[in-house]
Amino acid sequence: MIIAAPQDFPWHHTPIFAVVAGVVVLIAIAARSRRELAQTNLKLCKSCGTSHPDFACFCRKCGRNLST
Repeated sequence: MIIAAPQDFPWHHTPIFAVVAGVVVLIAIAARSRRELAQTNLKLCKSCGTSHPDFACFCRKCGRNLST
């Protein structure tokens, strides 16, 4: 059994490389859209102005209740 050295194996010709590249691109797109979505749904603390995700209940800086 002969195993080819990495430089002899044509990685750019294999369908596996295309699938892996596609998965990486999809993950990058999903991460970017998730960050943008997280930035649009922000709550601001009325006391100190710190921004928080939409699900936050209390300010992480001053401790004020964000629902009031």
